[in-house]
Amino acid sequence: MIPNAAVSLILCQQEVLILKRSKNEKDPWSGHLSLPGGKIDPEDKSALHAAIRETREECAIHLSTSDALELDLLSAGGKVGRPMWVQAYFFELEKKPTITLDLREHSEFYWVPLSYLRQSQFHQKKKKSKLYPNFDFPCIDIEGTNLWGFTYHLVMSHFKIVIG
Repeated sequence: MIPNAAVSLILCQQEVLILKRSKNEKDPWSGHLSLPGGKIDPEDKSALHAAIRETREECAIHLSTSDALELDLLSAGGKVGRPMWVQAYFFELEKKPTITLDLREHSEFYWVPLSYLRQSQFHQKKKKSKLYPNFDFPCIDIEGTNLWGFTYHLVMSHFKIVIG
């Protein structure tokens, strides 16, 4: 499979960087939590270059290809009728970078401790999809917004967090 998009899973001091998408009527994921990343452009040399470019554009973090660990190619959005292949890359930073968000894309960012993500009492199952109103998605609250779907799955599986 050829990826349509690429994301950066960034860990620093045992905390994961999570972004909150800006409100936008044209964005089906408006207001949702996500990782830095996006569609692979024709001028990107590779999915890795797309992930690095998108991370720089969205939050002004400069990542290096030499620091990337390629993760599994995953399908996203299939359960809500918008399937695409996403290549994820893991980056571990020694110190937290200064983050300057492109407010057209993201309105907030959070450094979420792995210790919080590992506490089963904070995880729930909720109806999150308009297309599938009877389907319960696993999720966790991050500052008043649920982390769910592809991003939840990627974070939980990469850090081998298993909840009930």
